[in-house]
Amino acid sequence: MAHISSLIKSACAAACLTAVATPSFAEVHEVLVYRDGYFPTTLYAASGDTIKFVNKSGYWMRVPTSNSNFLTGWVSSGNSEYYTVPWWGGSFYRPELYNKWNGNAHGGEIVIGTAPSQ
Repeated sequence: MAHISSLIKSACAAACLTAVATPSFAEVHEVLVYRDGYFPTTLYAASGDTIKFVNKSGYWMRVPTSNSNFLTGWVSSGNSEYYTVPWWGGSFYRPELYNKWNGNAHGGEIVIGTAPSQ
């Protein structure tokens, strides 16, 4: 029994050292959600990065996609929700505000890659 306990401790120690020694390259990007759209509207990210959608609209909102899915659930004004970028990138449509029509709002795009140099 002591042998198994020793093996488990060794495996846990190795896993912990690997986790500490392995650098994490994922970034967190912040996107502000206003009543009339997003800032920035184009986000350059890598697969595995996280987007923090911050609700600045003054209303409950959620972030829809082109195929009627949602990147976020309902988020109250002043709060935020996180979304992990898939390998294919994607796009998001104008923010959906609870009980408010915002047909003139602008959508946004998640581009996998680095921003073009100026």
